[in-house]
Amino acid sequence: MKKFTVLMSLAALSFALTACGGNKAENVETEAASTEAAAETETEASEAEADAEPVELPEDYESEFFEGIITEVNGTQLTLQDDAGATMRFDISNAELPEDPILTGCDAEVEYAAVDGAEANPAVSVIVLMDIEQQAAIENRDPVIYGTLQLADTNELSILDDSGTARDFDNQMSRTVSFDEIKTGDRVAVTYIGELFGGEDEGEEEVQASEDIFSTPYALKIVAVDALESDEAKANYITGSVDMIYEDGIITLMTNAVTFEVNVDPSMLEGIEEGDNVKVYYNGALSGITVDAASIEKTDN
Repeated sequence: MKKFTVLMSLAALSFALTACGGNKAENVETEAASTEAAAETETEASEAEADAEPVELPEDYESEFFEGIITEVNGTQLTLQDDAGATMRFDISNAELPEDPILTGCDAEVEYAAVDGAEANPAVSVIVLMDIEQQAAIENRDPVIYGTLQLADTNELSILDDSGTARDFDNQMSRTVSFDEIKTGDRVAVTYIGELFGGEDEGEEEVQASEDIFSTPYALKIVAVDALESDEAKANYITGSVDMIYEDGIITLMTNAVTFEVNVDPSMLEGIEEGDNVKVYYNGALSGITVDAASIEKTDN
């Protein structure tokens, strides 16, 4: 079972600190210049990898295997990191590929041939063991998908994922985390609730309820890749207005798109009244309309 730290180390390979929050981004003071320079260097390196000549399989080889989280998909170059933190890059030009999309964050196994001196060993086959939603469920966190921004307005969000597939989201309750305004063509990480891939665990009441409500996935966070390691990007919260406060430690929170039922410790509600705008922080995954609050913070808007 892959640990969330493996996926977070993916972000640390490429991305730097700081962010802005809320549905409309507000830039904050950062070390943006050095970060952008590093990002440009990495982009140039990635483009070089994508343009690299295919590595042919030797005529005679003994198959080896490597399992890990996919940390980069770049043309015909695939990078994985295992539980111990070891990283390997593979050339998948001539590999047998799965029907499942090969995406950053998936758990995969690569059969390959070790070639002396090769920066990317030639892959024989790639198997996706767990998609990004299955991996997120095991780690009890919201799923995250990486892609290139195609459309983002008040209601809709669309990206092209690593496989070139369009992924569409309801964008009414998302917040943006970035150095600058995110624009079409930027690479982003979208945290969401709902399903982009067919689930195999249908039947459980909570899962089924989530599917019914979030038949279209809802974006929660749109994070520019250079802001993935910021505190704001790592924070899990939803914003809305307090509709009702009940004596048994439950409030109803109205967001722009969905009304959530929030379980709270009564001590969290000190100074909070019906009609107030709040941030509700939560731990784990936001798997349905019922949320266990870790804390509540009153906001100005």
